[in-house]
Amino acid sequence: MPTILLLGGAPGTGKSTLAHRWADARPLTLVLDVDRIRGLLGAWQDDVGAAGLRARRLAVAAAWAQLEAGGDVVVPQLLTRPELADELDGLATVAGARFVEVVLTAEPDDLARRLAARIGARPPDGDADPWSALEGEPTVERLTELTAAVDAYAATRPGTLRITSVPGDVDATLARLTSAVATSG
Repeated sequence: MPTILLLGGAPGTGKSTLAHRWADARPLTLVLDVDRIRGLLGAWQDDVGAAGLRARRLAVAAAWAQLEAGGDVVVPQLLTRPELADELDGLATVAGARFVEVVLTAEPDDLARRLAARIGARPPDGDADPWSALEGEPTVERLTELTAAVDAYAATRPGTLRITSVPGDVDATLARLTSAVATSG
């Protein structure tokens, strides 16, 4: 049975890294990064809200095509509102697929360090980091706000799995994710 795995969490929790590692272990799994899709839209910065909605529509359409082909989908995304999760959950139901929602957690000061390192590692001519493109330099205060918003959102989602991201250890975090998904209904 195909699966949609929705990986939520504040910026810097490792959503994208884990999504790619997850897919690498499961051939032909589609990683749908809505931020990257948004970045493919011309002049998306001129109307961030409209670009985000368009990117979400494109991601859901791609997820549908992947499920129809019998493949899994993993979606790493900062979520503080239920719309995308509800769409993907409904899509899974219609497609006869399994829907698993996971929220990754970490301490805001650790997230600020991770984001600063990620931003600093980008080559000048590389793709803009999704965080810095919209937020600028990461601050503990802003990440504390986002972590609280993600926690409040997750509290409204029964069945959402919560996993603490292990600082500096992607393999250990991936092992936690794999175990949690395997034991989820």
